[in-house]
Amino acid sequence: MIVDNEWIEPSEVRKLFETTVEVEIDEELGLPIVKKETIEQKYGLPPLDPRNDFHNSLKEQFEQRGRLSDKQVYCLRNPRY
Repeated sequence: MIVDNEWIEPSEVRKLFETTVEVEIDEELGLPIVKKETIEQKYGLPPLDPRNDFHNSLKEQFEQRGRLSDKQVYCLRNPRY
């Protein structure tokens, strides 16, 4: 690879993009364990009330689709709901 008229070895370029992330491996399957992002993490929400049916329905939708609409997120941020 040539950068600013200087040759850079491909191995040096790869080292720039290497990450040292610790990955938890499932012992039975030998595959990495991927932790799903929670609705609170993704949208910066306070913990949802598990006794609130509205919160539970939106949480189910999030788990199925992986996202919520802007209106749904607004409702979760609104203390009235």
